[in-house]
Amino acid sequence: AAKAPSAWGRLESKLGRTGARITGAAVVLALVAIGALATKPARDAAWLRNETLPEIDRLIEATHFDSAMRLVARARERMPKDSVLEERLWDVAFAQVLRKESQEYEVSWRKLEGDEAWHPAVRSADSLWFPRLPAVVRIRREGFRERIVFPFVLRAAADLEPTNAPHPEMDRVFGGEARPIMPGLGEVPAVAVGDYLLDRFEVTNAEFKLFVDAGGYADAKYWTEPIIGPGRISLSFPEAAALMVDRTGRPGPATWEGGSHASGADELPVGGVSWYEAMAYARFAEKELPTLYHWTRAAGTPQMDRIVTRANFGADRPQRGADSKAMSPYGTFDMAGNMREWVANSFGSQRFILGGGYTDQTYAFVDAYAQAPIDRSPINGIRLMKRFPTDSTPRTAWAPIARQLRDYRLERPVNDEVYRGMIGLYAFDRVPLDVRVESVDSSSADYTMERITIATPYGRERMPIYVYIPRRARLPLQAVVFYPGSGAFYQTTREEITSNSLDAIVNSGRMVVWPVYASQYEREHTLDSDSPRETANYRDHVAMWVKDARRTVDYLQTRADVDTARIAYFGFSFGGRMAPIILALEPRLKAAVLTVAGLKMERPRPESDPLNYLPRVQIPVLMLNGEFDHYFPLESSQRPFHSLLGTPASQKRHVVFKGGHSVPRTLLITESLQWLDTHLGTVSK
Repeated sequence: AAKAPSAWGRLESKLGRTGARITGAAVVLALVAIGALATKPARDAAWLRNETLPEIDRLIEATHFDSAMRLVARARERMPKDSVLEERLWDVAFAQVLRKESQEYEVSWRKLEGDEAWHPAVRSADSLWFPRLPAVVRIRREGFRERIVFPFVLRAAADLEPTNAPHPEMDRVFGGEARPIMPGLGEVPAVAVGDYLLDRFEVTNAEFKLFVDAGGYADAKYWTEPIIGPGRISLSFPEAAALMVDRTGRPGPATWEGGSHASGADELPVGGVSWYEAMAYARFAEKELPTLYHWTRAAGTPQMDRIVTRANFGADRPQRGADSKAMSPYGTFDMAGNMREWVANSFGSQRFILGGGYTDQTYAFVDAYAQAPIDRSPINGIRLMKRFPTDSTPRTAWAPIARQLRDYRLERPVNDEVYRGMIGLYAFDRVPLDVRVESVDSSSADYTMERITIATPYGRERMPIYVYIPRRARLPLQAVVFYPGSGAFYQTTREEITSNSLDAIVNSGRMVVWPVYASQYEREHTLDSDSPRETANYRDHVAMWVKDARRTVDYLQTRADVDTARIAYFGFSFGGRMAPIILALEPRLKAAVLTVAGLKMERPRPESDPLNYLPRVQIPVLMLNGEFDHYFPLESSQRPFHSLLGTPASQKRHVVFKGGHSVPRTLLITESLQWLDTHLGTVSK
């Protein structure tokens, strides 16, 4: 084969073809150029390694993801194909692809708090990049209405409305599978809703006065539902009209006087209206009350921690929508706080009224609250939606909804006699473990990972267990048994060990043990719902999960490298919710860390109910929770859990931070390791 020409040969050939004369000066210049070309990759690599990556990592450690993203973007311009920079970009930012050519839009972002400046999105070939921090995105295009939304709805929101489109007071919410994410609604089935428009702000006094002045309270065509008054008595229209009056006895909301609102209150949201008045006004406005599905899809209850801190809660008066900073994902305001908002669905004889009002506390945003439809409290308000003519949302979206709520302040665990009868469900025969080492991964510099399987004490199943063994620790090792969140039931592969900061536990010199519990990850899925249910299937799964945890401890006792007197439990979300049963029944667990755990509103059978096991837990327990957790609200879920624990007060701790359903990594590591050091002992390396 012909030898490839050298750089000098290529230069000589080129000069020869052009007839140029190779002089001494040309040779020097050529050599300098060749040297520069030969060392540029090395210089770039050194610049990246010695200057840029350390600064990026410093910014990440300080959670300055916006500055880190901009630095990564500049570095990628210089080194566009570097794999390390690609990894760092995913560490500090996330990508979105618009439905249409992104060049048609001006897309920028700003922080949700603090910095009010807008920054252009970082663009790559087919994506727009935004920093991993609470932010909003602004989309602009000439001839269309501007949209400001949360980043995760950007792709859909990029279909902007023309400036001359009707209903400029409303924002489009894009359809799809809607599932109300609120405590007590875990068993409500999802419904596929179509696109719809939703009022950007709550209905104002001025808007409602148009209805009053038009004689809306006297026009029966707006009042089509049977009206049930106090005491559940059916009312005629004249009888109902006599109740729908203001403070002076004139038709209008309960907060008005003389048939009108207070002077200067035109732009404040209307309050003091019943569900029937809200329905009548909706017909007058040629709109409708949203269903619970439409309301929760737009409200963004899973984003509670980013919304309620800016909302009008715990106040003595409402505020103008234009003054609000409590924006939900699609650009609507005050769905959290300010006024409670009626929705179409019923719960028994009541109607849902959602979001909480200005006198409520922040947890009301995710409270599936319902009250008598005749109620005219001052914080009862209205927000309306409008569907498109082609809407195909099924009628089931308007059907009555069964809410399950429990007041754990009033409930009492079963007595000891009943308890002793229940726990037989969790007994099992000590069949041989039949331990098999399936694989060993030594690729990490910090730990070795073993995948082993053992026989379960039920059926013919084998349970995988992933064991992370630190490289730098003195034997025997303390062990921490992990139980993941409910995502484990819907994923086929496990998360990385960095999830829930398990890597920090390994790096502290402790073994992390991650069993694959029944119906999780690669094991056969036989669970129809991870919400508590009064079914035999759910009860049987709880029994399997407890047996899996206890069987894991059985296995650890066979290992010579484990200090079997120092085994702890680490539960995240679902794993924290299941912890009371496991901790009460497995005496070999000596301490526990529970992150974002609490009590659910749905009721299982007594033998599967964590409530009945909480007082039987005696070991030290640390709880780490967010104040604005939409799954486990602080007052109704977290605090009862902590209060009911049988652990002595000096050995249980509840740390509440201003966040949602996750724990900041630094807080989790600091609190968890300190707890393990205190109750298992410090680790020597």
